[in-house]
Amino acid sequence: PEGFVVHFPCDAVSVDLAEAARGVSAPVRRAHGPARLTAPMVGAGAAAVAALAGASALILSLGLPPLLRPLLERLGIMDVPNERSSHVRPVLRGMGLAVLIAMAAGGALGAWGLSASGQSGTAILLVAVLAGLASGLTGLAEDLRGLSVPLRSALQIGIALASSIAIVA
Repeated sequence: PEGFVVHFPCDAVSVDLAEAARGVSAPVRRAHGPARLTAPMVGAGAAAVAALAGASALILSLGLPPLLRPLLERLGIMDVPNERSSHVRPVLRGMGLAVLIAMAAGGALGAWGLSASGQSGTAILLVAVLAGLASGLTGLAEDLRGLSVPLRSALQIGIALASSIAIVA
């Protein structure tokens, strides 16, 4: 398979990452001269999927806030300042929902594109998107109802542990 080579200015080891990426046990060899690491090139399909997912997330994150603001204002989701606040006037809460929707849509589109094009990494991307979604929903729950610090911390630690275990497994 085609790959690219990374040269290091010292004697080191040479590993064929292209074989490792395919699951083949790649031998580690002592290199004479600069170390060379080869890895598979990212195909045009994967690059197009990443560009489309990223562009859709960007467009949504820029376009959704003006659409969500009236809804949040109607619902009266305001943060009223108290002695610990950094602001002196009430401010709107919940605008992170726009970024959450954009991130979830971009991630789902990316996972679908990777799967449809036969690229690897779909499962890891889905785990990352779901972890981000769970964290964002925790933040939204905090904005809407308020969560105690111990509960919010426990939820965030649980999300981090679950997603780490899912990626490693």
